[in-house]
Amino acid sequence: VGAVGGAGVRGTAGAVGGAGAGTALALAEPSSRSLKPHDPVDDLLLLDPVELEVGFGLIPLVDERQGGDLLSRVGVLRKAAAQDIGVLVPPIRIRDDIQLAPGEYVIRLRGSEIARGEVMMKNRLAIDTGSVLEPVDGIEVVDPSFGLPARWIRPDAKVDAEARGWTVVEPGAVVATHLMETLKEHAADLLGRQDVQAMVDRLKQSHPALVDEVVPARVPLGVLHRVLQRLLRERVPIRDLVTILESLADHADVTKDPEILTEHVRRNLAKAISGRFLDERGSVRGITVGPRLEAALMGLFSPRATALEPLQPERLSSAIRRLDRLTRDQGAAGPVPLITPPSLRVGIRKLLEPVLPHIPVISLAELPPHAGFEPLGTWELTDAT
Repeated sequence: VGAVGGAGVRGTAGAVGGAGAGTALALAEPSSRSLKPHDPVDDLLLLDPVELEVGFGLIPLVDERQGGDLLSRVGVLRKAAAQDIGVLVPPIRIRDDIQLAPGEYVIRLRGSEIARGEVMMKNRLAIDTGSVLEPVDGIEVVDPSFGLPARWIRPDAKVDAEARGWTVVEPGAVVATHLMETLKEHAADLLGRQDVQAMVDRLKQSHPALVDEVVPARVPLGVLHRVLQRLLRERVPIRDLVTILESLADHADVTKDPEILTEHVRRNLAKAISGRFLDERGSVRGITVGPRLEAALMGLFSPRATALEPLQPERLSSAIRRLDRLTRDQGAAGPVPLITPPSLRVGIRKLLEPVLPHIPVISLAELPPHAGFEPLGTWELTDAT
């Protein structure tokens, strides 16, 4: 699936070297388009959904003739992402850019930069996943994929670092993992309306009655698209399209509001939502909302409610900072969800999204009956104003 060619040379997947680019590479499915004469206007009018630009020092990661395995790594992770979130990541164009530092790379979504990073080709990245016993010598950095403490170490220090509890990965793995985690984070933006239509068409082959009843008879394609995007923005997999459509069918006669419909869908996807937070005992460990803060937020979100303790901007900011500290203290082993009353979930999610987007917000109605719950702390107002 990889194509390597010089600037301006069209590869088997349709890669073209543009201005400022030397070698052009592509990760894509073979296409009949590559057999057609190349029209330079296509480069101006068509944007690749996903691009990975690399500095010239990273070309050995991509060039299979130099032993590079980035293309195969991305291919494997691309399939894993489809199984994880239910969205097929589109073909990824990889090209080098002489304007970047040798070890730098940039991830672009429809031409706009969404992430960048830098790797040290001659070193290995040792990541502290929470089980480190002793420190190791190296250049301190932050793992670009998950924000964990990390260090670039010499290759000959790998065995010693692993013995001390560090997870050691190669530069190619760092780039590939960062790429796919970034695309998962932006999965809602990757999912287009045409993609949703293709998903519906595939489902119709096995569930024709369900599709004929729901889309577009009771739920327009645009509404389904917005519901799926809302789910993806909160890392909820959309593989179970049958359950999603059945849930929409149950409530589409009452409302066409994508926000309300999404909340109904989430309750039917409780197992998938809570599954990523289950511990070895089958319990969800999370942070709860204290009664004082619950009453104050109810007054903030509902125009009819009267809050006993009005939330002034300064006090609200202080509460959000307190939640940030609380989740950091409890989240060494992974993200800790905030468990909220069902009526407050949407409002709290909107409140936190601009400042703490990575905190999962789950309502009590989304916890499956068989799962236990272990509170790790309480997000509450303090007496200080």
